[in-house]
Amino acid sequence: MRCTLLWLWLLVVGTWHRSSSPAPRRLGDTTFRYQDLDPRRKEIRLLRILPEITSIIRCELFPVSLDNRCPYIAISYAWGDTDDTRIIILDGHEFVVTESLMLAFQRLRSKSAPVIVWADAICINQGNIEERNQQVQTMTRIYQQAIEVAIWLGPEADNSNMALELLFELYRHKSSKTNILAIIQSPNRRDSFTALVALFDREYWGRLWVVQEVLNGNNKTVYCGSSSLPWNICVTASDILRRHYADLLLAFLYTKGVAAISASGRTYPGQLSCGGPSVLHDLREDGASCGWLDVLLYHQEKNCAEPRDRLYGLYGILPEHEWSQFSVDYNKPVREVYIDVVDYLLTTTRRLDVICASINFPVHQNTHGMPSWCPDWSQRRRILPIGYRFSGFSASGALEPKATFSGKRRILNVAAIFLDTITSCGIPLNPPICKGALLMAFFEWREKLKEVQGFNQADHEAFHEAFCRTLSCGQLPDEYTPKDWLEWTYRTFALGLLGRYPHLKLDPHLMSYVQNFVSLSLGQQKQTLTENFTNAMTGRCFATTRNGLLCLGSGALQVEDIVCVPLGCSTPIILRRRGDGFTFIGDIYVDGYMGGKAIDDCNNGWLKVETFAIH
Repeated sequence: MRCTLLWLWLLVVGTWHRSSSPAPRRLGDTTFRYQDLDPRRKEIRLLRILPEITSIIRCELFPVSLDNRCPYIAISYAWGDTDDTRIIILDGHEFVVTESLMLAFQRLRSKSAPVIVWADAICINQGNIEERNQQVQTMTRIYQQAIEVAIWLGPEADNSNMALELLFELYRHKSSKTNILAIIQSPNRRDSFTALVALFDREYWGRLWVVQEVLNGNNKTVYCGSSSLPWNICVTASDILRRHYADLLLAFLYTKGVAAISASGRTYPGQLSCGGPSVLHDLREDGASCGWLDVLLYHQEKNCAEPRDRLYGLYGILPEHEWSQFSVDYNKPVREVYIDVVDYLLTTTRRLDVICASINFPVHQNTHGMPSWCPDWSQRRRILPIGYRFSGFSASGALEPKATFSGKRRILNVAAIFLDTITSCGIPLNPPICKGALLMAFFEWREKLKEVQGFNQADHEAFHEAFCRTLSCGQLPDEYTPKDWLEWTYRTFALGLLGRYPHLKLDPHLMSYVQNFVSLSLGQQKQTLTENFTNAMTGRCFATTRNGLLCLGSGALQVEDIVCVPLGCSTPIILRRRGDGFTFIGDIYVDGYMGGKAIDDCNNGWLKVETFAIH
């Protein structure tokens, strides 16, 4: 009898325990029903978070016209794990939200009065595509009219309070370079900088939608756990760190006992100077034109789950004459959405540079059936077209493109000047790269230089000068002659190789550049390599052509690929024969042909314009 009662008791307790911890409910699992909005009245929904009575978040949803100027807080946040959900009470119904949003509500909720907010996950009916199409086009105004944009980074973790205190300390000393340097170099600040790296590593900074949310907001506050800081303080502190990148290098990369790599794989100096608020820089403040291609390339590493949002999520920071030409349509195939952008840019800018943003290395799966010439913006890339990364190229002079679509916009027929055929290529430098990979790429590529036709008969120094120009895509500092740059390049790489691989045998010619010179410190080596070569070499490989041209092209290039200069394009490109047409492989630096020489050679009858059907 006792055993039976005990068994029954255990059964009841076990059942109660399981039912008290149910499996998380999925987003959209609710009995709540949305009432339609009236687009003619420019209606949106606002959320009234009721005062804190219990731990449960209770709120009410109500419509309002944007023309009525109802005061509200717009929340900018990362959705977080969509499987990690919590329950709130919305108009008396259980409503599923992500933990990230619930924590934001808890942080903003008042004990005494309702708080009015706007949050996309609730205020837009995510299950109604027509409503999403309409509401996405109003988000610019939603964030512009908010009395505050609450930037929610998440709960307190990894000493985040110390990180915000450090940002404020940097801001407080913004006028004193001496004090800033003392903060960076102080051993007592190491934990604070480690905390700041972790803060800059948070998911929020990588989300695409927050770009327009932050840049269109006026009064902005950063919230992290119980701490908060005005956005302008964070931006100023971030700018200070960016300007002190060289000091951060010396303080962190080469100090024993300090972890130098963040959770995302970036160096501490890299994350501190280029992470956090820096990733939300407003291109409109730079004074130059800020069009589709600039915006898409600048934010190409951001995350978004819906591939169409690569474009829709950036509408709010484009000039009106740009975004007004496009409609938001989540029913439209991704391929057509992306091709529309290429079509628009070809027509309005009369330039072909947009196709160079089709980065086909590292190789990725073409899930949307893109033509090779159309950039697949759904792929997050760290590699930029060389014409965007570096200014001043004009391979086709001032000529406009001659390009037409055929085959239902699957084929792009391009007029281009044929330059040469690839006959040799080195190992590609896959991103992300480390110093060792950079050094070994230099070593292997330099060996390829000796295979160039005419190398033994010609002036060796001229070949080596061209090689060093090619490694940096021609970006020589103003104060350097080609000979100076050769000496500086070979000395930096040779010292790096000797220091990292002491048993590697360097040829006498390369060794001659390190004799009678004072050795560079590790910090100087790293800074020189980063500033002058890393951006140019990453994702690329050295190649030579049948007629001895030196090139730095996409890591996907192969022997027998052809190099040509399209009319209306800043840089040469690589094409690969495919049946009755060609596949676009990527852009390429060709030493001597980045400033219009192909046009001159064509006018002299040495080269000719051909039409290439690119699939």
